[in-house]
Amino acid sequence: MTHSLQNVVLADPHSNAVAEILVGFGFNCHRLRLDCDTQSVEVLRSSPDFSTHAGNPTGSGLPVMFPFPGRILGTELRWKNKTYPLPAGDGQGNAIHGFVLDRPWRVISQEPQRIVAEFEAGRDAPELLRQWPSDFRISADYELAKNRFQMVYRVSNPGTEPLPCGLGIHPYFHLPLGPLGDAEDCTIRLPGTSTWELEQLITTGRKHRLPNAEEFVAGQPFRQLRVDCVLSDLQFSGPTGTAEIIDEPNHCRLTIEFDKSFRECIVYTPEDRGAICIEPITCVPDPFRLADQGVDTGLLVLEPQQSFEYRISLGLYHHPPAS
Repeated sequence: MTHSLQNVVLADPHSNAVAEILVGFGFNCHRLRLDCDTQSVEVLRSSPDFSTHAGNPTGSGLPVMFPFPGRILGTELRWKNKTYPLPAGDGQGNAIHGFVLDRPWRVISQEPQRIVAEFEAGRDAPELLRQWPSDFRISADYELAKNRFQMVYRVSNPGTEPLPCGLGIHPYFHLPLGPLGDAEDCTIRLPGTSTWELEQLITTGRKHRLPNAEEFVAGQPFRQLRVDCVLSDLQFSGPTGTAEIIDEPNHCRLTIEFDKSFRECIVYTPEDRGAICIEPITCVPDPFRLADQGVDTGLLVLEPQQSFEYRISLGLYHHPPAS
């Protein structure tokens, strides 16, 4: 597939923060530089040639997963007594991560610090209408403001049938957060206290409390963390859930904040150990099959012309050394 990649650069006049977004390849923010005290840090990891060749759409930067995050068992969606064909994408014969992460989006508005783009199936890829129960539209509003990267996603149903959907992001956070030490020196704080049981990376519908839930919440060394899991029963402080990466040698702390619409969080540690994926998602992977089993999945069903909004932000802060 050939893409007009259209790389857009956002810059924060109050800091050295810079974000680069490939509008023509899933609206992927493939580069994010934020300030931490006197140093600037590349927060996201991407393959070196991603901005020119746009390779694996889920292997770099900040892919957007919609209208479903994670895997769906097999290559069919069964919904309301109808069957919809889905492409296999995970190397194991399952559909994965939705339809929008490798397709061109359209810019709606653009300013030096902010860009808004959208993707609508019926307008931008009409072939998708046979693969999903309704037309769908997603817009993303990205803004760099005071050394924070703020994301607002709005999903809506422009069709005539109910729209079942879920949203997630799949960011690759670069470890470490600076030139000192290595990834294993970082501490990871995650807000989940239970995990969904997986069989061959497919959710079974059963959930278990983490035996070391306190360590997940309080923080554990990255060297101890080797996972590909779906966390649940997330802890929130008021309306906000927070995950953190703390890099003591570089005195930096990265926060991933999200609203209460994000009920679950996938955590994945790539084999090369140079990054971690912390992926807030709004519903359990494969919510359609699990809902038929009576599982509370978090699946959103929008009626025609309805819409819903989600918020996530990334911030980088000085982390003072332990006394």
